[in-house]
Amino acid sequence: PTDPLAAVDEAFFANSTTIGLRRQAMQRTVLDRAMAKVDTTWGQVRVKVASRQGAMVGATPEFDDCRSLATRAKVPVRRVLAEANAAALTLLSGRKRRG
Repeated sequence: PTDPLAAVDEAFFANSTTIGLRRQAMQRTVLDRAMAKVDTTWGQVRVKVASRQGAMVGATPEFDDCRSLATRAKVPVRRVLAEANAAALTLLSGRKRRG
């Protein structure tokens, strides 16, 4: 079958014991995203900032940045991540913003 759904149906029926399939339409709502940077003892970390209708609702440090800084400084990544998380929270409160 050239229809992707028909191909999935065919695969299920041919490779399992099922005698029926259910489909459900889903929708997804996503927050707006932007990048910022925060300072830590070990260097700058990029932070994903999530917002809805112009209001910031979350800020999450990039783990790879934290891991890289931790490796270079020979400290546990959780220390860098904890400091980056604390700095990211200041973005939400509007106190300090870099980048």
